[in-house]
Amino acid sequence: RLIIREACSLTPSNIIFFYDKQVSYSGEIASLTRSLGEELRYKINTIVSSRNDKTIITYSQQGIVSSSDIVILLKAKKIFDLAQYIIAKWKPHSIVDIKSLVR
Repeated sequence: RLIIREACSLTPSNIIFFYDKQVSYSGEIASLTRSLGEELRYKINTIVSSRNDKTIITYSQQGIVSSSDIVILLKAKKIFDLAQYIIAKWKPHSIVDIKSLVR
């Protein structure tokens, strides 16, 4: 819920969540994602794909991507670190500067 709520709060013109067809219950999770978007009065599109990396990379040419997959991030034109955005907003006191610890 938090990821969906925060993605919607950024008011992008379109949100698409991609799910891997090989993962159990991915269709049900896609349906739940759309339902949670409807609760927030936001239309969320979902795509369940057997070639998810390739599908996301293709779509990334038209928008901004948020992913933890390095292959996707390296091939995307524009990226947004949604995880960092959420952590900084919800738990800023928990963020640790690793560089300062290893000196």
